[in-house]
Amino acid sequence: MRIGINTLFENPMTGTGGVTYIRNLVRGLSDVDGDHEYVLFTSPHNQHFFEGLGPNFSFVRCPFSKEKRLATILFEHSLLPFLARKHRLDLFHSPANISPLWMPAASVVTLHTLHHYAVPKMIAPTSLLYRRAMMPGTVRRADLIITISDFVRTKLQSLFNVPEERMVTVYEGVEQSFAHRPSGSHRLPSKFLLWVSALWPYKNGQQLLQAFRLLKCKDPIEHKLVIVGGGWTSYRRELEQLARKLKISDEVLFAGHVPDVRPYYSAADVFIYPSLHEEFGLPMLEAMAAGIPVIASNRGSLPEIAGNAAVIVNAEDPLPLEQAVRMILRDDKLRRDLVERGRKRAARFTWEKTARGTLEAYREGFSRWKSAGHGK
Repeated sequence: MRIGINTLFENPMTGTGGVTYIRNLVRGLSDVDGDHEYVLFTSPHNQHFFEGLGPNFSFVRCPFSKEKRLATILFEHSLLPFLARKHRLDLFHSPANISPLWMPAASVVTLHTLHHYAVPKMIAPTSLLYRRAMMPGTVRRADLIITISDFVRTKLQSLFNVPEERMVTVYEGVEQSFAHRPSGSHRLPSKFLLWVSALWPYKNGQQLLQAFRLLKCKDPIEHKLVIVGGGWTSYRRELEQLARKLKISDEVLFAGHVPDVRPYYSAADVFIYPSLHEEFGLPMLEAMAAGIPVIASNRGSLPEIAGNAAVIVNAEDPLPLEQAVRMILRDDKLRRDLVERGRKRAARFTWEKTARGTLEAYREGFSRWKSAGHGK
């Protein structure tokens, strides 16, 4: 097969989970598959992510990626199909929820998010309109849909009545580097709680700040709260304003987007993931791999991904978050147990498994496309 992969769907300068996914998926495919030919559609800003791949990988340089959002969307739906035909693709992989309006090849789509259905009031209006307009057609056209958790697969089936045989769950992986303590000195608080997340409203930062205030008010802890991640500037301002209102702003550090989050994981005492809706929750697994006890919300896919390796709470209320943090800080046995279980849990999620599962999805998608009478 000649397999095309669209890598243009994220802004390569923001360091989002989508960037992590496509970079590690492509490298994993290069490691496990030397038989098929791959054509990567890249931009001047993201091609450096894909250096050193196998000889069966080639590139089609496109003018931009999602740093120019509207232009990229128009390009994906108008010109990518013609490029797919020009390069004689057998299969085209759309790794980020939406596929081109037409494609002269088998279509495999990875579905990462259903936020626009689950938490519509917490999504930017333009993204909400675009995704809701394009998702039904994407689901209908796909020969095979990869979902990143069983939670997503179940939700997708309930929304669009997708047959089970057209969906497969392929989990994401954790980079092995998170299991190793990074070298060098870093200016971080001596004791701190950590939250790593894009700053969007459904990530539930308000309740985390309320819980942190409780931790500081009654039987105060010494720790600071460190928040790592970019996202909506307006939402960050809301959280900063709330921290000032709660009189904890001196104890909360907004680090923004950082080029390497590993030093933060390695130095933190507790990782908290209070999101109200997640389809996977990769930062939680990164924290487990780094040996940090994890507290996670009971919403979305987080219980599925965490297994028995995290303290699961109702994060819509700050009190359970506060109680879980105190419990971990006071109970050394519980802390050690969570660290051990977390490391074992994270080790089950590898990018090699992701690549092999995706490759099998390519084979199945192409077979379904051929069986439908295409490609003759």
